[in-house]
Amino acid sequence: MATNISPLNLTELDFDEIKTNLKNFLRDGNLFNDYDFEGSNLSVLIDLLAYNTFYNSYYLNMVGNEMFLDTAVQRESVLSKAKELGYTPKSSVSSKAEVSLTLLYGDDTNAITDADNLPSNIVKQYNAVSEVVVPKGTFFTAEVEDRVYTFSTADSYTASFQNTFRTIGDKRYPVYTVTGVELFEGELLNFTFPTHNSEFPEKFVVPNDNVDTASLEVLVAQDSSSVISEVYTRKENLFNLTELEKVFFLQPIVGNQYEIFFGDGIFGKKLETGNIVTVNYRACDGNRSNGADSFTYSGQNDAPLNNIFRITSKTSRPSSGGTFEETIESIKFNAPRHFQTQFRAVTSVDYQNLVTNEFQDFLSVKAFGGEEALPPQFGKVFIAVRPGSGSFPTDIDKNNVTTFLQDKKIINIRVEVINPSYTYIGIETAVTYNPDITTLAASELERFIQDEIVKFGSQTLGKFDNKLRLSRLLRTIDEVDGSINDSTTRFTFNTRLLLKAGQTKPFGIDLNNAIENLGPGSVTSTVFNNKGASAFIQDDGNGILQLFKITSTGSNELALSNIGTVDYASGRIDIGAIEYSSFSGSYVTIKARPRDLNITPVREQILLIDRADVTVNAAIETVNVI
Repeated sequence: MATNISPLNLTELDFDEIKTNLKNFLRDGNLFNDYDFEGSNLSVLIDLLAYNTFYNSYYLNMVGNEMFLDTAVQRESVLSKAKELGYTPKSSVSSKAEVSLTLLYGDDTNAITDADNLPSNIVKQYNAVSEVVVPKGTFFTAEVEDRVYTFSTADSYTASFQNTFRTIGDKRYPVYTVTGVELFEGELLNFTFPTHNSEFPEKFVVPNDNVDTASLEVLVAQDSSSVISEVYTRKENLFNLTELEKVFFLQPIVGNQYEIFFGDGIFGKKLETGNIVTVNYRACDGNRSNGADSFTYSGQNDAPLNNIFRITSKTSRPSSGGTFEETIESIKFNAPRHFQTQFRAVTSVDYQNLVTNEFQDFLSVKAFGGEEALPPQFGKVFIAVRPGSGSFPTDIDKNNVTTFLQDKKIINIRVEVINPSYTYIGIETAVTYNPDITTLAASELERFIQDEIVKFGSQTLGKFDNKLRLSRLLRTIDEVDGSINDSTTRFTFNTRLLLKAGQTKPFGIDLNNAIENLGPGSVTSTVFNNKGASAFIQDDGNGILQLFKITSTGSNELALSNIGTVDYASGRIDIGAIEYSSFSGSYVTIKARPRDLNITPVREQILLIDRADVTVNAAIETVNVI
């Protein structure tokens, strides 16, 4: 029997180390102290034991990782932990577009066919009715990157008669129009579950991936003979629920599917045996259909529009905002923060988390207290929103946010939803490269670098609190091509003053970052026309803005010695009311150079990089030979 055996070493989990530990354990005994393990069949058994130990240790380590939200890698594990925190991950979201529709109406039972009452070239004129309804589920098609997608209306719209007629061939049709029609991408589907049995309840799983949960409509019929179904609404918490309220709850399950479950008779109405549940929903293609800008009418969900001869659309806003289901990394970030809010808004973080989770089509949300505003406004919470489509939230978006927060905020706190403030960053990059190790010409290298800078901006900026870090941008530029030996980059603030020609208007600009004072010309504008003369704005190096006019000889003449101020330390620029008679493009740009290497956005500020603001110069590196 083995004696004086040393303790097992349990700290090594590598296969070879486990095998060595087993050999040492056996050598410490009397039976195998001089045994040649490498040249015997026992070596195979030791390999097997080491493999089994290694396999189990790896398996248990992975199982342990999946038990915690921070270390889990399987989506099912992350969803399970998020459910424990009361967090419902975001589903796929349909891309949304806005169009205006023109309809030609023609009812054969209400038409003029008497030739004496019609022009010679018209055989029939259809009489007008006051309005025409475009029903929910009206379909349109659009093409994005050679693939056709289906869009549809989620609500009904009323088109009004425009007191005009349009001639098509030898017939005249009354014309109807409706604006603000929202189209959502996706296939409209429905599913009826088997009859409910309270003793053996089944799971109500929506049988499709990529469901836009905002489109879910749950109907419950009393039994198979019922003609009318009751509509159940979605709830995310138990606040103020009674035993009779018709509500349903939602939770994600394996894959990208969702399970519907109902109240228990205490919080929400409980299903009864014999009830039949039907769900209507939209399954979408996420961001693949973003960018559609031309829509063709293709029919209705149930039946054709009665007496409608033709429908044409004009795009007001191309499709955007489509996304796929929330990623694992995003769930890990949002779930614990959502749990902190407990469905009440007390701190600014609470407001931000609640709005982010509720309005899944917003690209970014930032909440801050009125004490942080300039000037301070105590007793208020500001919520800045960057929408999924367009630059600024609509009045409807703002109203939806304030209404949603009404029963969650402290009573005497006022909520104001504001527009984001966009600060465009100019990028001036110069690189030197070795032409001997690349096939790219200088112009090609410049274009590739410009593409990477724009891509860098779209991936790292565009949201509240996202900083622009010079070191990361330089690393991105240096990695464009192996021939690049050196690169330098400078930033400028390119603030766009959105104007109409002939407008006289003051502006206040908060860059929220210090401006480098290089003397006169530290702050300048692009050229615009002021009262018939080409002009531009420039500071004097002492914090005063001046207006200069360009004479016929090309020299600069001071026109107004004080039209505003510059605070170089805070980055605040105030421009008085002057006339912008005309200008190139749709805006006048105010330029300034930041004092610091990195740029940090504050409050509602968002940093953006536009291709038009990126300049790149590539030069061959010269080597001095001595």
